[in-house]
Amino acid sequence: MVVTEYTVLVVDDEPAYCEVMRELLELISLNVVIANNVSDALSLLEGLIPDLILSDLMMPEISGFTFLRHLRSNSLWFQVPVIFVTAKAATIDREVALKDGANGFLVKPFTMQELKETIEPYLPVE
Repeated sequence: MVVTEYTVLVVDDEPAYCEVMRELLELISLNVVIANNVSDALSLLEGLIPDLILSDLMMPEISGFTFLRHLRSNSLWFQVPVIFVTAKAATIDREVALKDGANGFLVKPFTMQELKETIEPYLPVE
């Protein structure tokens, strides 16, 4: 694990995707914490305030939209930037997410450059 002062929480129901994200984010010197669903993410957040959250939008049981609304209603996590990383790029989803307080969208598949450009406004990256 790379040790830096910045921590990113990755929330996605696909374990293989989570590991790819871990590798990419560690390449740019970020600490990474993984949650494979929203319930696990909420449990992790009880002891963690990440600098950025990268979350899938469509997950079983609890959606990314519901997760975002929960984050934005909690004073501890209200200010944490949330970027949805999803294969679903529908305009209406993007509009709803931004209205609900998402900070950005990254559409899968993406390049390393696109990832860096998306998170750069919120965290310094190498």
